[in-house]
Amino acid sequence: MLELKSIRKSYGHRIVLDNVSFTIAKGEVAVLLGPNGAGKTTTLNIIAGIVEPDSGTVIIDGEIVFQKNGTSKISTPPERRGVGYVPQDFALFPHLTVYENIAFGLRVKRVSETNMKHRVKELMDLLGLNGLEWKYPHQLSGGEKQKVALARALAINPKILLLDEPLSSIDPESKEYIRWELKNILKRLKVTTLIVTHDLNDVWSLADRVIVMLKGRITCNGRLDDILSSINSKETARFLGFNILEGEVIEKNTSRIVVYCSDAGLRLQASNSTKVNIGDKVLIIFRPDDVIVLSEDDKCSNLVNCVEAIVESVHITKCNIKLKLKLPGGHIISAEVGRGYIVRSLGRLYRGLRVQVHIPVECLNVCRV
Repeated sequence: MLELKSIRKSYGHRIVLDNVSFTIAKGEVAVLLGPNGAGKTTTLNIIAGIVEPDSGTVIIDGEIVFQKNGTSKISTPPERRGVGYVPQDFALFPHLTVYENIAFGLRVKRVSETNMKHRVKELMDLLGLNGLEWKYPHQLSGGEKQKVALARALAINPKILLLDEPLSSIDPESKEYIRWELKNILKRLKVTTLIVTHDLNDVWSLADRVIVMLKGRITCNGRLDDILSSINSKETARFLGFNILEGEVIEKNTSRIVVYCSDAGLRLQASNSTKVNIGDKVLIIFRPDDVIVLSEDDKCSNLVNCVEAIVESVHITKCNIKLKLKLPGGHIISAEVGRGYIVRSLGRLYRGLRVQVHIPVECLNVCRV
C-alpha cells in the first residue's frame, strides 16, 4: 500500500506539487497521468526519497517513511524504503552486463552469491531474458533494456514499484506488444505499482486506478472502470480526450434526468444523479467510443439521445475511424468507430455527410459545474 498525504513542493516561487494526496491499494497498478511539467516525476522522486517535499506525509506498507510538519521531520533513507524505481532512460550501468545490472541491488544488500544467482535466474526466466546474461546495454533493443531495468528494480523484492514513462523510448511498432507483456508481468507479481505517463494508451492498457495530475494538483482519482464518475472538471475531461457538453437540468424523476444543452441544440437524458437538481448548471461527459453512428437501416426515432450530425473530419487509424461530428447547435464532438462497422453499415465516410448519432443514456456522466 502507498499513501501520500498533503504533499507540497516548491522551487523558489514555482509551486510544483500543491497538496497532493492519494492512496494506492496493495497489489494495485495505478497510472499517474498528466502533461509534461505537471509534477509527475517529482512525485515519484519524493516517494523514492530522492527529493524531499516541503511538507506532507509518505506512507509505504503502513510505515511512515517521510513526514514533515513545521520543525518536526521523519525521513527514511532511499535504500531503506523498499522502493524499486525504473527511470525514463532505464539508467542501466553501461559497463555492466545484463546479469550484473540485475544483481547490482542484491550485491549492495550483501546477499549471498547462491541466493543472488537464484534470484537473478528467477527474474530472467520471468521476463524472458535468458540468453542475454553476458550482453551489455548497448547491445540490447529498447524492449530488452526495459525488461533488464524492471528486473533490476524487482530483484530486491520491493514493497513499491515506480515506473517513470516506461514506454517512452520504445518504438511505436513495439509499444503495443510491450504494454501487453508489462501488464501480464505486473499481474503475476502483484506488486503495488505506480506508473507515470502522459500517454493515454498506457492508461487503458495498464491501469487498475487512474490518477490525473494537472499543474501540480490531483484533479481525478478513480478505478479505471468508473473513471467517468470521478471527473468533475472540463480541464480533466479534455485532457482525457472525453466529450463535454454544458447544460441545465430541466427535468428529474426517480430514474432519469433531462439536461438541455444550448450549445449543442439538444436535450439529453441521463441516469438519475443524487448530486444534481432541477435548475443546476451541469457538465455532461462521455467517451468518443460511446458515440454510436447509425446506419440508414437503424431507426433514430425509436432511440433516446439520437440526433442528426454532420461529419466535419475523418481520420483513419490502425484500429478505428476517428470522426469529428457537428451537432445541430454547432458544437463539435468526437466519435471513434470500428472500421468494419462503418464499411458494412455506412460505406464511405466524408466531410459534409449527414449521419444519425446515438449516445446511450448509461454512457453519460453528469456533474454539477
